[in-house]
Amino acid sequence: MSETHVQRERILLGGLLRDNAQLSRIQLAASDFQVRPHGQIFEAISRAVAQKLVADPMTIADRLDEETGQRGWLKLVIECFDACLAPDNTAHHASKIRDDAIARRAAEIGMRLAERSGDPR
Repeated sequence: MSETHVQRERILLGGLLRDNAQLSRIQLAASDFQVRPHGQIFEAISRAVAQKLVADPMTIADRLDEETGQRGWLKLVIECFDACLAPDNTAHHASKIRDDAIARRAAEIGMRLAERSGDPR
């Protein structure tokens, strides 16, 4: 996983934290994120927005602390928030993350097919 990809995910999440309305402009799932905690943050933001709550860094970190039973989410959520300077670019970053997720899934399918082709069944 490249540092560029990790940063793109953080920028996207920061954009959503800075402007919750950006969520309606993108089509992603938590499974599209390569970094699992990023997917968890995305899910927490999505749930908060669906419940008509403001998804700010403290609220999301508190929810994740409670949901996962792990402390320390605030540091990562703040890193994501700070990574984004232009929330209006969120849709662009979401598109790139989605494209990468599709490519990863296609590669996984290709590897499974290649493994099976060597199987005499």
